[in-house]
Amino acid sequence: RYKALMHWGKCIVPTVSIRRDSNLIKGCESALWLSHSLSDGRHYFLVDSDSVVIKGLAALILCRVNAKASVDILAVDFDQYFSILGLQKHLSPSRLNGIHALLKTIRTYC
Repeated sequence: RYKALMHWGKCIVPTVSIRRDSNLIKGCESALWLSHSLSDGRHYFLVDSDSVVIKGLAALILCRVNAKASVDILAVDFDQYFSILGLQKHLSPSRLNGIHALLKTIRTYC
């Protein structure tokens, strides 16, 4: 699972254009940036991080939220999602804080 997580993280292409203070997620030990756009009631996100593991976790989150309506995003139980994927052991307290900060920010757009 860790290997797959690293693979997902490497699939996220660095997006220098979103690396600005206004997109920086507070509460994550590693630098993590999120940009958002809304089109026809659907949310679109881009993410970037200095950490491959955080990018991998963020990629899994984006799979569940990109191109979705607010109601669909708010209905996702991410704790259950990560539990089903068996990723708890890869969620250290600092990573968990970062992921919760990312999820909180995503939900503010809904």
